[in-house]
Amino acid sequence: MQLENSQKPLPIGRCVIEESTSPPEEPPQGLETAQIRTQDVAQPNSSAQEFPHSVFPDSMIVYLTFLLGYLSLASSLTATIYFPIIDLLSERYHTSVQAINLTITLYVVLQGIAPSFFSPLSDTLGRRPVFLLTFTIYLLAGAGLVANTDSYVALILLRGLQSIGGSAVLSLAYAVVADIVPHSQRGSVLGPMLAATNLGPCIGPVVGGGAILVSGNPRWCFATSRYSEHRHSCS
Repeated sequence: MQLENSQKPLPIGRCVIEESTSPPEEPPQGLETAQIRTQDVAQPNSSAQEFPHSVFPDSMIVYLTFLLGYLSLASSLTATIYFPIIDLLSERYHTSVQAINLTITLYVVLQGIAPSFFSPLSDTLGRRPVFLLTFTIYLLAGAGLVANTDSYVALILLRGLQSIGGSAVLSLAYAVVADIVPHSQRGSVLGPMLAATNLGPCIGPVVGGGAILVSGNPRWCFATSRYSEHRHSCS
């Protein structure tokens, strides 16, 4: 009798109740943190997207588009401005046509090298100081070309300085566009700016040839380019 009482089985319902009332296992704390971070990445803060990339209004961006295009004419315009008067320059400076062509070659070479120095400098000093520095060099070189009468050495040195001062404009203009214009609007700014840059080699010989045709003096070719430089610096 005692053996039968000690081996009495437990009720089945009681076992089911005990199993169902056991607390659920909690996930590790590291897993919860990873899930929260994943949700933050999937759903970024909408308030951060409301701020514009540029604080400038559209009217100012339009103004800067035309200003940068006008400034970009400096290097490309003076590169070809005395193509029609190479023979006259060879007589004026008592040298050969090949020597005058060397001044054009030097201009193009320095035009490709100078931006690699001025562009990093603008990241350190700012765009405006480097713009003023390069246009000061450009303006002084143009004044020297007007004053020079018969020295070929002065001609080639001043043309090199003119190229150094004017060639950094295009890279600086790109930097200004990247600073102030959102990605979605950069095409509308770079298009007119580059159109003005490409217009320079086209109208350069026309401007230089027209100045010589009216005045008959090769000096007016450089005077015309210097007037353009002065307008650029005033802008």
